[in-house]
Amino acid sequence: MVYTERTHWTAADLAALPDDGYHYELVKGRLIQMPPTTADHGEASSDLGTELGLYARRHGGHAYAAETGFNLTRSGEMEETVLGPDAAYIGAADVPTDVHGYVARAPDLAVEVVSASQFHPEMADKARLWLARGCRLVWVVWPRYRTIDVWYPDDREPHQTLQPGDDLDGEDVLPGFRFPVANVFGQGGS
Repeated sequence: MVYTERTHWTAADLAALPDDGYHYELVKGRLIQMPPTTADHGEASSDLGTELGLYARRHGGHAYAAETGFNLTRSGEMEETVLGPDAAYIGAADVPTDVHGYVARAPDLAVEVVSASQFHPEMADKARLWLARGCRLVWVVWPRYRTIDVWYPDDREPHQTLQPGDDLDGEDVLPGFRFPVANVFGQGGS
């Protein structure tokens, strides 16, 4: 189903959408439709989500699976923003939710796995949006290049780009977390 007849959407509208096989995000009142992910995308999301879940179980906090909604709308904003990362982590003991059931704050870490239809400018904008709304660390995973961009608050470009042979480091967001970049891309890579 295509929702082209509307130009302004709310978090309530997003929450009420029927399951039509697509994933949607809301960016400043604009509905963004995304097709189902590819195998490489799904595997990378699952692998990182599993590692974040294990970390949360051992160290506390909350890990979130792909497509969990995070309502990033600021108080007083008329155009709402709800994003669904491919994996996320919040270190706080208590996590607020909004009236629709979305997490009502930014995660400490957001993981975005890039689809074949997405490109660097779009993903840079998305990383900067996560960070502007309170995220402390963003990992942008590029399955087709087998690299991961690491973003921090106030970065205009990735702080660094990791490749197989490097390790993801949770730094002060996930103290003690380390995971080989090669493991994100499975045995054969893509």
